[in-house]
Amino acid sequence: MSFCVLHAARGTYDFNEPMGFASKRSKTMKTIVSEEQKRLDRRKALKMHTEAVVGAVLVTLLLALA
Repeated sequence: MSFCVLHAARGTYDFNEPMGFASKRSKTMKTIVSEEQKRLDRRKALKMHTEAVVGAVLVTLLLALA
């Protein structure tokens, strides 16, 4: 499964990302109309950011203690 946190922050999606990353120049980018879907996407993006920060802190602590 693929998920782009930048698209989630913008309230957009693009199933055929031609640039390989979220770009406003994409001709296939669509806007999410449903506020509920935008909220769910933002929640998932926040969860992914939180997991990344927690993982980075844990690895930093392990390396500092080694």
